[in-house]
Amino acid sequence: MHRREFLQRSVIATLASSVLADKTLARALQAPAGAPPAAPLATPRALTLDSYSRFLNWLRTPDEVAEATIEITCGGVMVSVGTGSSHVDIAKVKTDLPVWVNAIRKHGLKVRQIRGGGQTAVDADVENLVGTMSQLGVTHYWLGTDQYDLTKPIMPQLDAIKTADFRAKLQKELGSDGASSR
Repeated sequence: MHRREFLQRSVIATLASSVLADKTLARALQAPAGAPPAAPLATPRALTLDSYSRFLNWLRTPDEVAEATIEITCGGVMVSVGTGSSHVDIAKVKTDLPVWVNAIRKHGLKVRQIRGGGQTAVDADVENLVGTMSQLGVTHYWLGTDQYDLTKPIMPQLDAIKTADFRAKLQKELGSDGASSR
């Protein structure tokens, strides 16, 4: 088969499948005679993709991170909080996190989640983090990293993580829907 013939057949096949799909869909949506009218379809919820500020760690100001996020067509930012190259130092979270969140929101972006460091126990830093983000309207967090013993069954280890004091205490006391350790 020559290239031109292949392309012509491909175009015809694509058009035919498109037309058939539309007629089949239209027939499926038609109500049978005498049936009550169908309820309107629910409006789909717009999805927003967040950038992860850690992947923009060479940018050091919230304005730079926000501009890069807009450039890559994301609608929000998940700010990294911790030590080292994190954008917000965990020791200064009460003063620095509001600055970051408000500056990013000025660009029309959402900040709904925070990525903390490797914390796996509730301490003053974690309580300050979750308390501050709660005041800012940030509803989700990701803290810690689970460590699995690969010589033992995984499911009991996951069950232990789900009921861990760490997550339960934060969610109960601070009213956040965090997703720590995931």
